[in-house]
Order: sequence, then C-alpha cells, then structure tokens
Amino acid sequence: MAIVGSGPLRPALDALAAYLEPRYRAAVNRMDVVVANSKNVQSRLARYLGRESVIVHPPIDTSGYRWKEDGDFYLSVA
Repeated sequence: MAIVGSGPLRPALDALAAYLEPRYRAAVNRMDVVVANSKNVQSRLARYLGRESVIVHPPIDTSGYRWKEDGDFYLSVA
C-alpha cells in the first residue's frame, strides 16, 4: 500500500502504512457488524476490505437514546 504524494516523509509514511494495514484488516475482520454512512463508503469497504456493511445515513436524531451501561463491544467512528 503506497501513500499518495511525494517528499522526504514518503518512505516513512509508506513503512507506517505497511505496518498498520494488516493490523487494521485484522481488527475489521473481528467486527460483528460494520456500519457505513453512505453507499460510497459501503462500496469502498467491500472493495478494499472484502466486508459487507449496513448503511446508517446521517444525521441521526440521538435524543431518544440514553446511556445504559458498558457492553461487550466497542464503536469506532474514525
């Protein structure tokens, strides 16, 4: 996986990407459900990670949700 661009940091960024990519793929593959915020993101998840996903279109009215307790899951919105 090569980082687009050039400059003196490119080799370091390429090395970092090569180090992080398998760890990222492994983490995504451990997820029970992958959520995308658009068809575009959903298609990229399928193309690059081979993962199906469900689409939750923003904005979402969160006023009806309340924190109850911790569970055996985590949510990444990065």
